[in-house]
Amino acid sequence: MERVIDENEVEERTMKEILEYDFKDDPVYKLCLNKDDLELDMLFSPAILGLSKKVVYSTVDAGKILQRNDSTIRNHFRTDIIKYIKPEKHGKYYRLDYKSVFRLHMVFVLMENTSSTSTDILIEAGLQQPEPFADSSPTIRKKQGHKESGLQSFDSAGYEDLAERVDILEHFSVVQTHRLNISEYEKQITRLNQIVMENAHEIEKIKTAEHIKYLEDRQSRLLTASLNKTFEKKGFFGFKKPDSLKVELPSDLEEELKKKKEDLIAQNIKSHEDQVANAKSEIIRIEKDLERERGRLDQLATNEEHRIEAKPKVIEEKAST
Repeated sequence: MERVIDENEVEERTMKEILEYDFKDDPVYKLCLNKDDLELDMLFSPAILGLSKKVVYSTVDAGKILQRNDSTIRNHFRTDIIKYIKPEKHGKYYRLDYKSVFRLHMVFVLMENTSSTSTDILIEAGLQQPEPFADSSPTIRKKQGHKESGLQSFDSAGYEDLAERVDILEHFSVVQTHRLNISEYEKQITRLNQIVMENAHEIEKIKTAEHIKYLEDRQSRLLTASLNKTFEKKGFFGFKKPDSLKVELPSDLEEELKKKKEDLIAQNIKSHEDQVANAKSEIIRIEKDLERERGRLDQLATNEEHRIEAKPKVIEEKAST
């Protein structure tokens, strides 16, 4: 018998534990777990673990969490996947609870890492029955009611449907290419930032080591001067104790020690400073490429949104003719 969990215990659980419990029987969640090339870290990203049961998210909020343009999310809500995501619609806007955000996240993870479409995911998860290709187009189904043969029907409308499918696949391929480029740029920036941090750490170590050497050298010279002053020789009667044992290094010697320290630091950190400068310059260049790639991806999403919005009008025009 399954243990009943009271409300207080639910409140104390982490978001990961809540999601694992809520989705233990979810077919898409099970599909993700059965994919060998998907890791749990992909499902339970820091942004997902930061979800709250008490918050209702807009498509813009969900886009920030999932690192997607909100227009991309709204485009998916025009497909059959919306039946699985289960967002709540308020007028023209959608609202998502933490479960809907996680469902959408799992769909995106599967699409990006298995090259599946949203329809493929629904079919593989058993949430949608596959339709025969000949019946998949509303235009074909309409013409099958006529006296034309199936071949004639496919010739007149099937190729149009096939062309649309090819366009969708090409669009998906281009989007995937841009996303891969973005991921590669982000990895390069991460690696370069690591180089900057490592060399900055080495520079600080060198400065600290040289400063310690400077202090040791200075202290050694002060000690020698102090010992020499401990007893001063006076005439033929030996030595006498001086009034004060306080000693100071001559200003020219003090400056010489400081200059020696600074010269050694400059000499030893030069190669590290060069690596930092080169890495920062490379980061600036890659960030420009990254921004340009993100702009292209956003433009693709906008173009696809316009295409989807225009599609019903085209269908109506064809139907009227």
